[in-house]
Amino acid sequence: MAIEYVQNGDYLIPNLKAPEISEETEEALMHLGKFGLERERFLQEHKRGTYLDYLTSGTLAEHLIEIDRQAYERKELMMQQMKKARGVNLEMQEKNWWGYYQEVRTIEAEVESTIMEEMIFV
Repeated sequence: MAIEYVQNGDYLIPNLKAPEISEETEEALMHLGKFGLERERFLQEHKRGTYLDYLTSGTLAEHLIEIDRQAYERKELMMQQMKKARGVNLEMQEKNWWGYYQEVRTIEAEVESTIMEEMIFV
């Protein structure tokens, strides 16, 4: 791939453009969830080379969308499994609403922490 240069005074500046992204991808980025946003922040702050590689190759958007989708799917699956394992069900909700709510929030925090460690901060 040949790089074009633009003369700016005594300097030649590379004429670089970011790859175009489709309207569908742009729309998906507008609705990116917590996991996709956290992944982007992690890459920017801790994996700068990887972030720039995704950015310059035009695959950053697709990567973030895919990570976000996978993380939310995994969250749903893990939430169901952990609720079942701990006996958190509609019967518990009817008997002790506050205890049910606390247990669900605890499970959600544990699941999100696991997802962050295993999928986002790698």
